[in-house]
Amino acid sequence: MKAELKLITDLFGEFSPAEYIPVNDDVFHITLLLGIGGVDSEAMDYFDVSICTLEWVRLNNVKPVILNNTILVDNYDFNEILKYINECINLCDGKNWHEVANNLSKFFLWEYDRYKTLSAVKE
Repeated sequence: MKAELKLITDLFGEFSPAEYIPVNDDVFHITLLLGIGGVDSEAMDYFDVSICTLEWVRLNNVKPVILNNTILVDNYDFNEILKYINECINLCDGKNWHEVANNLSKFFLWEYDRYKTLSAVKE
């Protein structure tokens, strides 16, 4: 099974990532919401990914720091970011959607990451 990007927006739906222009191209951080689903389906799950510069990390984090679900860039180039996101998605296939989504969660924060059903929590 293969996946494809079906939606890309900022986390809160306030602006279009394709039209976003950072106030400072050297120091910025945004979080994108990605809707990703199987190529043969209209359904999608949501994944988050942060986009930021190394200088933003230096100014806003106590060291040491682990950067999960983050793409470091030198500047905001939406086309390059979109290309990279699609390259990551293309690396993630599997026998079923759950396997694909688990592979995607190595790059992006999956909405069901660490999800446990109520019955699993009670055990």
